Amino acid sequence: MTAPVTVEELAVEVAERIGYPVSDDAVAAAIETLGVRDVDVRERFLEPDVFALARRIRPAVAAAAPVVAPAPRRSMASLVFGSASRFAAYYSRGLFYALPMIVQVATVAFLRLDVIVRLSDAQATEIMVGSILSFIATGGFVQSIGRLGSVYVGRSSYRLARELAYRIVLLGLASAVGAGALVFVLGAGLHILPASRLGVAFVYDLVLSLLWLTLALLYMLQRRLLVLVSVVVWVGTLALLLEVFHLGIYTSEWLSAGIGALVAADAGGTVLHRLVKSLPPEQGVETMPPVRTLVAEVRPYFWYGVLYFAFVFLDRVVAWTKAPPPHYRIFFHRGYELGIDWALVTLLLSIALIDYTVTAFSERLVPTQKRFDSGRIRSHNLSFQRFYARQLALLTGVVAVSAVGVYLAGVALRDHSHNLTAEDFFGQTTTYHVYLWAALGYGLLVWGLLNVTFFFYLSQPGFAVRPLLYAVLTGLVVGLLASRSGVYWQSVEGLAAGAFVFAAATTRNAIRLFGEFDFFAYSAY
Repeated sequence: MTAPVTVEELAVEVAERIGYPVSDDAVAAAIETLGVRDVDVRERFLEPDVFALARRIRPAVAAAAPVVAPAPRRSMASLVFGSASRFAAYYSRGLFYALPMIVQVATVAFLRLDVIVRLSDAQATEIMVGSILSFIATGGFVQSIGRLGSVYVGRSSYRLARELAYRIVLLGLASAVGAGALVFVLGAGLHILPASRLGVAFVYDLVLSLLWLTLALLYMLQRRLLVLVSVVVWVGTLALLLEVFHLGIYTSEWLSAGIGALVAADAGGTVLHRLVKSLPPEQGVETMPPVRTLVAEVRPYFWYGVLYFAFVFLDRVVAWTKAPPPHYRIFFHRGYELGIDWALVTLLLSIALIDYTVTAFSERLVPTQKRFDSGRIRSHNLSFQRFYARQLALLTGVVAVSAVGVYLAGVALRDHSHNLTAEDFFGQTTTYHVYLWAALGYGLLVWGLLNVTFFFYLSQPGFAVRPLLYAVLTGLVVGLLASRSGVYWQSVEGLAAGAFVFAAATTRNAIRLFGEFDFFAYSAY
């Protein structure tokens, strides 16, 4: 890119990039993106630095900015029904994106709760230990793939995106192996589980880690349909191996997860290969950024992924470690698991709203910035504060409707399904206690996740990591105190308490972000 030579040329190029300038800082940021350095400013424009030049040319940028016509006034009916149809469209898309997670939750619940196959509590324990370990061991790497991969895909740096994604997948697998080996050694030494059951948990950790990491490639590429196809292949193969070939539960789950991972890896590799082939011949091999730079970029996202899954599964570990049978230090409780999985559906139905929020936020970002000049920064920020308040109100409604609807669906299944398993599990008092606390906790969690969406969009991951750490610590302390002084299922109160801390801390950060939105919006790009 050739840097502008005259002040007039510079003002026109800045106006083309940012439109009407909201502040001097916005002009300065645009000048720097044009490749103009302080040394260039002193030599070419006779100003001491970029900020002085920005103050000088801002009136010219304002004059050169395109005029944005005011939006036509809409009738109340148009506002209501237009917003309703828009919400329905994007919420439906969010549900589709959440469908793979819904299928996963349903499959796990059905398998662990005798709907498909009979498992002993000991078998369920080893499987759940391996499953939880796989999420925690790979969570940071999955977030890293999503962050670095999407950044380079967005820049059309497909070769770098592919190389980085493949390296992170290998690091994630190494982490899964290391975590599994550590748990096996410590678990055997501390008699947490019998060695044979720790071995089964180790294999589950490996195969499921491979599945999560390969699915992350497709999420990075925003190929949600391919994600769904891979999950359907995984679940369909599992059902086929169990019901048609009558293989054992271990063999069936390991093979089906491996096949699902192969499908996801092949699909992701094929898409990346085609993207690389689509690059023009003149675009040569790009240089890999320094490792230190990559680590600094991805560090907060990595820790966010680790802490998120640690928090989601913490209450179960606390509950299952109270008064286990002989030879075990952790033991699966079916009534607790059903209550948690039942409440997870409310989380997934609520998360679907985030797709609507992200789309609405991204579409209003630039037009709103152009509508306010630098003398109306407070009004500019207030516009986004009102948008944020509307999203919280909408989320509250979705969470409430989801929680009540899912609860009534469970009661109806108990009363009208004529299935002894459903009647048995949905008839347990523990399950209802756990569901109510977990539904509250997941509602608060998705509140925090909504806040995190804004933080990630504006490249402020630090606003999310510390609140999540506080949530993990709160969940651990409250869960231990409640369950050890009462009954085991009261560990779910730790989930609710930790989620409250997460929602409160991220909301405080969100209020700060939207209160100084002009600064955070321009510093993000």
